[in-house]
Amino acid sequence: MTNKILKRFYGVFTFLVFIFILCASTHADDAKLINGNGYLTDKIQSDIKMELIINHVSYGDVNAPSDNAMNLFLNKIPDGTSNLTKLSGFELLKKLTENIERWETGMDSDQFNDMLNNPIQFVDNEVRKLYEIHNIQDVYPDSTKEALEKLEDKILKSKFDLMMDMLDISSLGFNNINKEQMIELIELMKQNNLAPEYKKMERDNDTASIAKLNFDLSGKINPELAFSGKFSAVKRDAFANDSYNGFEKAELHHSDSIQIERAFVSYRKVLNQNNKVFMNFSLGRQPFMASLKEKVEPEPEYGQFDVFQNRKPFAPLVNWEIDGASVHFGTENFFGSEASFKLCYGQGYENDNEWNSTYWITKQPKLEDLRMMGFRASIYDKLFNFSLSCAYIPEVSDGFYGFTVMPFNTTRNNEGNYSFSLNPNGYILSSPSQTNIGNWLGVSLFGEYRSENTQIFTSISLSQTQSKNISTNPFYELLGHGLLSSDHLLENTSGVCFYAGISLKNLFLLRDSIGIEWNYGSENWLNFSNNDNSYMGNKLATRGQVYELYYAIPVYKGRSIESFYIVLDAEYYKYDYTGSGNPLGKPVKIDEATIFDSVTPEIDNLINASLSIVMSF
Repeated sequence: MTNKILKRFYGVFTFLVFIFILCASTHADDAKLINGNGYLTDKIQSDIKMELIINHVSYGDVNAPSDNAMNLFLNKIPDGTSNLTKLSGFELLKKLTENIERWETGMDSDQFNDMLNNPIQFVDNEVRKLYEIHNIQDVYPDSTKEALEKLEDKILKSKFDLMMDMLDISSLGFNNINKEQMIELIELMKQNNLAPEYKKMERDNDTASIAKLNFDLSGKINPELAFSGKFSAVKRDAFANDSYNGFEKAELHHSDSIQIERAFVSYRKVLNQNNKVFMNFSLGRQPFMASLKEKVEPEPEYGQFDVFQNRKPFAPLVNWEIDGASVHFGTENFFGSEASFKLCYGQGYENDNEWNSTYWITKQPKLEDLRMMGFRASIYDKLFNFSLSCAYIPEVSDGFYGFTVMPFNTTRNNEGNYSFSLNPNGYILSSPSQTNIGNWLGVSLFGEYRSENTQIFTSISLSQTQSKNISTNPFYELLGHGLLSSDHLLENTSGVCFYAGISLKNLFLLRDSIGIEWNYGSENWLNFSNNDNSYMGNKLATRGQVYELYYAIPVYKGRSIESFYIVLDAEYYKYDYTGSGNPLGKPVKIDEATIFDSVTPEIDNLINASLSIVMSF
């Protein structure tokens, strides 16, 4: 309850401060205004940035669930059969899986799933094959059952009974299965290489556009107290993930509404005038890992093409705004260089709102609130910049808000049986948190050289997960998915991400900029920067490699910044493992993935070419 009140206080407090500054600025003259306390105060400053991004996306080798894979979940396990063996539907499916080598026609995963989808047709084909093998010259009967009865003394009784069982049902699948049965069947199907595979497809999106509007506000209330705010609107013609675990990126929504991306107050105090040591305390909605240095506003974020404002990548750990606080210490005299150290804390998923919680209905254990904490230490001068960042998220939950592909609606009844129905939309917009699945730790080391016309940077980042629980979301629970874990086996993992790039200015035209970047993510790499303005998500979440080449062309320069410029950008993604940016499920190689590893389409590679037209004033 206390956390909920604090969270609301942050929003109300910063909003009131914003209104105060806005009202004060409307009565200010062109230079300064005097506030009620007699402090000389800067007029509020506003910056507007409009951007139109036109993408052409070419997807290569998209691995999507096949029809047979879908039917495996939608078809029911029968309550029983009417012949002498009296097998339950589960026992029948288990026997089919165990005895797959006995079929005369041979069997691969597609044929196996064809059999489950239409057992009667499969048996008929099998009996006709046996007629040829045993050289039976009789006319094939109208009834498959009659034809099978003529083979009773020629084949194994167990096989004969099994085929008779199959003639009593129209289909077989996982519908109405319980968790223990599902675990056993998945293991049997994997052992016999019968897990349903993906179907490969290709797709091009000729013109996918994104329109963005950013409205930045900043101003000083007095020489030590300042405000920073940012409102964003993004209109795209497709969906993209918006948030995870309550850490949302307001800029990355999929409607034409205006969202508050940033609204925080900073208190700055000079602690030592001689050594220029200062302290900055910020409260409100703010970027988590940004280094404030001398300014109240954070550094430009990667991916927004601020190439003319010293484009600077962020450490690839976290790219969320948080409702929280940070304290930042800095000095301009640290062995001849500048240095800073920042501590930050914020809250994401909130479970203390008990009157709006499913706890009172489900009586499931109440979730822990999701919190994020970290630090960033930097040393920098005019040419070099080095920083060390660390972020820790205990009790990561399994919920999210945003768009994701989900072909099934999954429910669990009081007896513990799971039912699947086709999701007509093919996607969901949210999944409420139900389980704390584990802890996450990320560390990143960043180095940069920057001169007037050259920028070179590199970073190495490490992630570590401690899986604690399997998700109790019905679908993920059935597949045994936890924090980078599958098959009901909890694992602790470590991942690595390498990131490097170079940018050159004034190369072909006055004030132009050309750059090339590369990043690589390992099998178990996981960060919380997986949302971006693009259709692919943030490239730094990729479990694989990404190459990017961009060229920024200036058109018009204002008094201090490029007011109008164009950016040409090309990216090539090569995914090595499934689930980039997704904390649920064990990553597997793309070409070895099955429906049990991921129900969402998995992309092998893609090319994204974009044209960005940017105007700032």
